[in-house]
Amino acid sequence: MTTLTQFYEFKTFKIPLNKNIIIKYNKNLLLIKNLTSIKKFKIPKTLIQFKIENNQLLAMLLINNNTSNFNLQKKTLIAIKNFIKSTLKIKKKKLTIVGIGYKAITRNETTLILKLGFSHLLFIKIPKDLIVNCTKSSNIQISGSSQKRVNEFAKLIKSYKKPEPYKGKGIFYKNETIKLKEGKKF
Repeated sequence: MTTLTQFYEFKTFKIPLNKNIIIKYNKNLLLIKNLTSIKKFKIPKTLIQFKIENNQLLAMLLINNNTSNFNLQKKTLIAIKNFIKSTLKIKKKKLTIVGIGYKAITRNETTLILKLGFSHLLFIKIPKDLIVNCTKSSNIQISGSSQKRVNEFAKLIKSYKKPEPYKGKGIFYKNETIKLKEGKKF
């Protein structure tokens, strides 16, 4: 009598990790969490086994003659690899506030407070998948794993006080310059 293991072989793939990624593996569910997002992968039972060793995720594929299983394994591994690769690259956008009395601060990492010369303060809720830091009262740094979300939030903040072409006040992207217009001459 032959056993099933005679027709299978293990092929190992190594996926590098870093300190910002947390991985939990339980039976057929792989949970990958980074600073700003969580992703769950349902793993086909007995087709892929995972182990975490030396800051690497080891994926062992159980290969037999069934090509549809192998294709499913490859697709699952590619999705996991791409997600981890995208989480290793944190996207950033920097904004600068120019103007007398214009300030920005964060409160409890959930709210961005802007003072932009209005009669009131602006309170902007920070999305859970983004991290916002105010290094100085005039500098805002937005970080996240999705470039689209980072850009959208930066655009939202900038919309509250667009750069003004006469005095050069407003919210600018880092390294953005505008050409100042001349005022009226008497």
